[in-house]
Amino acid sequence: MARDGQLWGAVAGVSAALAVVAGYLVGGERMVWAVAAAETLVFMGWVARRFRSKVLTRPAVHGPGAAHCERCARARARLDHH
Repeated sequence: MARDGQLWGAVAGVSAALAVVAGYLVGGERMVWAVAAAETLVFMGWVARRFRSKVLTRPAVHGPGAAHCERCARARARLDHH
């Protein structure tokens, strides 16, 4: 799974660099700014979607003894056990 992420990260990085170079060759500095802005917006959208899906799949546990993640829940269980 991590290797897939590395592969797609490398593909995205190379394609972003090629897009900036192509933008410079086609339209100069303004095109580079436009391409960089579009890449930034796409990346921000992707990150937002990933974090949003993680937040929505997290179990909703409320109260003073609620743990916000599995690691904290295990730590609390160990403390309660002692």
